[in-house]
Amino acid sequence: MIPTGISSDYLYSPVTAVSCAHPWFCVVTGTAYDPNSGLNVNDSAVWNGRDWRPAADPPEGAYALSCVPGSGCLAVGPGMATRWGKGDWYTPPIQSPAGSLTAISCTNAASRCMAVGTNGGTWFEQPAFAERWNGRTWKVTAMPPTAIGLQGASCPRPDRCIAVGTAGNLATAVAWNGKAWRLLAVPDR
Repeated sequence: MIPTGISSDYLYSPVTAVSCAHPWFCVVTGTAYDPNSGLNVNDSAVWNGRDWRPAADPPEGAYALSCVPGSGCLAVGPGMATRWGKGDWYTPPIQSPAGSLTAISCTNAASRCMAVGTNGGTWFEQPAFAERWNGRTWKVTAMPPTAIGLQGASCPRPDRCIAVGTAGNLATAVAWNGKAWRLLAVPDR
């Protein structure tokens, strides 16, 4: 189901990201086609525990999202990042990370996040890419050279993350220990 808080003026409103800081606070972002302008527009909504309410439009490219109680949300996408707080997206976007980021996980949206994605390559060879957010800058973290196509991340603590993805028909899983990433065995199915 697409949240009804995302504008009904658009032909469709595909949701690309959702994150909840509490059962009564979730943010969803997406991109919709506006038939009036003929353009794709960014859209977002906030869950208040009962229903979805329209929210300020995120900057273009907000593809992945992580919200944390008391510190807001951080959204990333291809070459961009932006923060949500006090009912609006911080604009202009915060210092942009370098790669095409497809997932983010934060333990504190203001200062402790790990974003992952790809950094160029073809469909079969998408080098994995990760950056840490410290509240002021993004710092690239070295990936094992055989890690590819990261599309999801989860960090229960700043020094513990798992990221996964695929490129072509090859799966990748990596773990962060606070200092370095290492490859994990992926079940062969």
